Amino acid sequence: MNKIIVIFVWAVLLFNTANARAGEYINGMFLGGKLGVNASSASGKVSAPGKSSLAYGLQGGYLQGGYIFKSETLVLAVGGYWDANPSDLHSPPKGVRYGSRAFGVDAKVGLPLGIWMPYAKLGFGYSTGTRDLAAVAENSLNAAFGMEYKFATQWSMLGEYKIDGFASKNSGTSIRNATMTFGFNYYFSVPPAVVVAPVVDEIEEVEKPVPVVAPTAVTDAPEI
Repeated sequence: MNKIIVIFVWAVLLFNTANARAGEYINGMFLGGKLGVNASSASGKVSAPGKSSLAYGLQGGYLQGGYIFKSETLVLAVGGYWDANPSDLHSPPKGVRYGSRAFGVDAKVGLPLGIWMPYAKLGFGYSTGTRDLAAVAENSLNAAFGMEYKFATQWSMLGEYKIDGFASKNSGTSIRNATMTFGFNYYFSVPPAVVVAPVVDEIEEVEKPVPVVAPTAVTDAPEI
């Protein structure tokens, strides 16, 4: 876990020093992927103590896509997700080997603070266990919160903590996951260029005085 945090901080510093123009969280489609560490436990008819394992590739990560639209103060997004946690052995040598998979839809609410954006998500989808707990499958809710960092015009980095749990009445067993992941989002739309109008100081034009011409003896003398 400590190694993942160090790698994430190092990557933020690396991208922050690159010549990248930060953009807003704008309207448009986005797509992302994440990976990290998943902690899972099972209870009920089949009990398995909690265990943390590193997820490789997209397994244990988060894949999202949707349409994002922005109001004056909040970023609201809807999208889809797919999660996969690899099967692992709990309580070796004669324990329970299982993982989980899930897919569904979610809603995202973010508070943009410049190029940083804390956010929260609420999702609903279909989850199922694997291997020894393949019979555990059910529709369920999930929740997540995280932080997103826009380091380039169309790219952002993010860290997210997600929890979900699901149970099957037929199997009498429930699975609970807590996942910490890091990843990237790619925004397909380019932020519009900000055009700053030049400031022109208005200079009040002062009316020039009309010159006074004195009469001359030859041309301006009154007639007799």
